[in-house]
Amino acid sequence: LQDFGLTHLGLYVDDMDAAIDAMEGAGGSFLKGPHPLAGVEDAEGNAGIYGRAPWGMLIELLTYPSGIDYPVSATTIRWTPHP
Repeated sequence: LQDFGLTHLGLYVDDMDAAIDAMEGAGGSFLKGPHPLAGVEDAEGNAGIYGRAPWGMLIELLTYPSGIDYPVSATTIRWTPHP
């Protein structure tokens, strides 16, 4: 994931299980099961999973219902589709 150019697309989802089912139903596949998030995203219920779209692009599904613990010095925050 640490390379130049587009390496993957990350999408926030409210319901990880429903998103996994939808992606598999559309022909996608997953590399491993969901994993806990780390760093500022490490909180109860926060998770991510990497998969491949049918055309091969790496897609990351993310959910962080417990929020993100931004440092006090943070000047910007990640856009999330709901408060």
